[in-house]
Amino acid sequence: MRLKIIKIYKELRDQNIEIEPGIIFNRERSEAYIAQNYPEHTNQVRALTTNLRRLLLFGLMGLIIIVSIFVYVYLNNPQ
Repeated sequence: MRLKIIKIYKELRDQNIEIEPGIIFNRERSEAYIAQNYPEHTNQVRALTTNLRRLLLFGLMGLIIIVSIFVYVYLNNPQ
């Protein structure tokens, strides 16, 4: 997934397409921004924002799982 993100980002960067960080999390704003500013690169920008959202979600889920395991082990450790 990271390789997809890097590949798409490099293509967009080579075409001088600037993406605001705020559009990654807000889908309605993202669609409006893409349609207004980059209608010819809609698929690439949409793919980049979707993959970034997915990567952030997986990272957050992993962090929650690690913290949950730590708390479980810490609280159930007899001393």
